[in-house]
Amino acid sequence: MATLIASVATIFAAGAVGLSIASLAAVLKQPYGNRHRRYGRSIRGDSAALERTMALIRQEDVTGCGMRLVCELGALPARHRGGHEDAILELVGRVPPGSDLRAAGETALGQYRLSRALGEGGGDCARAFPLCPFNGTQLMQTVSGYVP
Repeated sequence: MATLIASVATIFAAGAVGLSIASLAAVLKQPYGNRHRRYGRSIRGDSAALERTMALIRQEDVTGCGMRLVCELGALPARHRGGHEDAILELVGRVPPGSDLRAAGETALGQYRLSRALGEGGGDCARAFPLCPFNGTQLMQTVSGYVP
C-alpha cells in the first residue's frame, strides 16, 4: 500500500520532481564553490535549451504541482529556503521587469516565472493550482526521494 501511495504521489508531483532534477543538473554543470562562473553548456546559459527543458517539465506537470511548488518557494523568505529550493528558483528565474504578462504566460518557462511572481506577491498558491493535492513542504519531501 505504501508503494502505491508513493507512486500516486510521484505522478501528481511529476512537475516538481522534473524541476528538481533539472535544477540539480544545472547546479552540477557549475564548478564547485563558484555558482557565478559557468563552464560547458548549461541549460541556464542557453535560453532555447532551458525553454525546451521547461516545456518537457510542463508537459508532465498535468496537475500543476511543479508550478505550485515554484509559487510556494517564491513565497518563502530566502532565510527559510535551502540550497535545493534556491536552485529551483534560480533555474526558473523571474519575469523580466516591464514584460507583457500575457506574452510571458505563452511559454512554459514564462508560466513557471509567473507562478514564482504569484508567490512572491503573496498570492494564494493552493487556489491558483487546485489540481495539486500537495503543499510546498509535501512536494519538497516527495522531491527529496528522487534527488540527493
